Amino acid sequence: MITRYGWEWPEEASDLTIELAAFKMGLGPECRGLGKAEHFWRVVDTQHFGVGRLLRATPGRGVCLLGEVRDLRHVGTGGIPG
Repeated sequence: MITRYGWEWPEEASDLTIELAAFKMGLGPECRGLGKAEHFWRVVDTQHFGVGRLLRATPGRGVCLLGEVRDLRHVGTGGIPG
């Protein structure tokens, strides 16, 4: 079993599976999670090779950064209100 965010996950659970479940459950700091926004960015990082970290580090430059990763086969964007 994998223990993350105070929960037991099956050994075969991927990082993506765990982060999506944590996002869906809304695991915030009070539940040993990171909050919906941080779980969302971890999903983005998992699927897009760390692009989420780059976008967070340089607000307002998302378009430029996405241009730098144009050679990736699939690039998606998303956001969280508030």
